[in-house]
Amino acid sequence: AFSPNTLASRIYEYNTSSDTWAVTTGNFVAGKGIMFRAPNLFDDGYYPNAYTYTGEFIGTPHNGDITVNFTATDGTYQGVGNPYPSNMDVEEFWMNNAGTGTLYFWTNTNAWDSTLNAGNGDYVANNWATYSDLGGIPAANSTKEPESSVPVGQGFVVEATGLNSVSFNNDMRTAQSGVFFRTAVQDKHRLWLNLSDSSNEMNNLLIGYMDGATQGEDLRIDSKMFNYEGSALYSLIDGSQSAYVIQGRSLPFDDFDVVPLGFRATTSSSF
Repeated sequence: AFSPNTLASRIYEYNTSSDTWAVTTGNFVAGKGIMFRAPNLFDDGYYPNAYTYTGEFIGTPHNGDITVNFTATDGTYQGVGNPYPSNMDVEEFWMNNAGTGTLYFWTNTNAWDSTLNAGNGDYVANNWATYSDLGGIPAANSTKEPESSVPVGQGFVVEATGLNSVSFNNDMRTAQSGVFFRTAVQDKHRLWLNLSDSSNEMNNLLIGYMDGATQGEDLRIDSKMFNYEGSALYSLIDGSQSAYVIQGRSLPFDDFDVVPLGFRATTSSSF
């Protein structure tokens, strides 16, 4: 009913057991993230150009304590969302949900290409905007950078390894600007890098120095690359086999500090 012309097979929830998006049915659950594809406006498929779609939630707005229970806790990530008719403060969310970390926001900025990934298809560049305590990076080919306020109706994926639930309460509600995709102004020492080929930006990378960070892996500061298999530039952390798109380092800054980088090319090109 939220988007009647979206195909039923194009409404998804995040399946933490398989770390993939799975088709879902039924009613919305407060605090649970759902991903919709655009409505099919023509007989031959979805509308080919960008446009604004307005979906409506009708009824009594949510208020007070809300808990989202997860049916599986063996994965790293969970799909959730802001359940309130006001913006949500990420710092308060972290404080009230010990063990949660990086937030990932889907943007759909970059197109799908069925020839990539050995013919299985993939997006031409990373579509996930990422936010940690160090700061945010936009999706590739986008200037919209996540910040610490999640607007009304916004779903996201959160790092929540081994957790069986997350909770929301009124302390998280804020009057701060509701556009989380905006440039953050913070007193942190940061460097952004990006990888591009001759036609597209592929992905973005953030490395920075801040209080509370170490040279090891830090929850809510260091962010792994999520759900993207294309060509990419990333950083490495000793003792971990993961690729990181955000990495925090300890203060004070050392002129001799070395941050190892990794690179993968899934297509032949000049980068």
